[in-house]
Amino acid sequence: MKSLIIYSSKYGFTEECVTYLADNFKHDVTVVNINTTSKIDYDEFNWVIIGSPVYVGKTNKKIKVFLEENTDKLATKNLALFVCCMIPGDAEKYIQDGFPKKIYDSAKYRTNFGGKLQPDKLNFFERKLTEIVSKKVDIQPEMLYQNMDKLIEFIDSYQ
Repeated sequence: MKSLIIYSSKYGFTEECVTYLADNFKHDVTVVNINTTSKIDYDEFNWVIIGSPVYVGKTNKKIKVFLEENTDKLATKNLALFVCCMIPGDAEKYIQDGFPKKIYDSAKYRTNFGGKLQPDKLNFFERKLTEIVSKKVDIQPEMLYQNMDKLIEFIDSYQ
């Protein structure tokens, strides 16, 4: 079995999650960062795992564009979707809104891997916005290893 992980990462947290996945699957995994690669051949893969960070309430634009351009082909694959979101209660909404409907509906697995506050990497606007949001919403800045492990187990045991 072979899996392809397609992702985007702005400050590195999503990339950390992808590295964890790739290191812990029991089968061959190829990792593609959509920020550095535009052409992807996913035909040889049994699974395609697609992940995006959530910033300012939105998934990554490059992921969204890639999915919109490849929806019909990707919808025929075994799909798993994830977001990296510090507001666990909103993660499903971000997955549903951030991925094309056909991709969302075709996915066999959807999950959230959490998030991490990295104020030193944020610009002034992002720091202020994070301060405002964290006062209004219960954010949980942590890597959700249990969610990653459940995805790994699901795919590794899938027939």
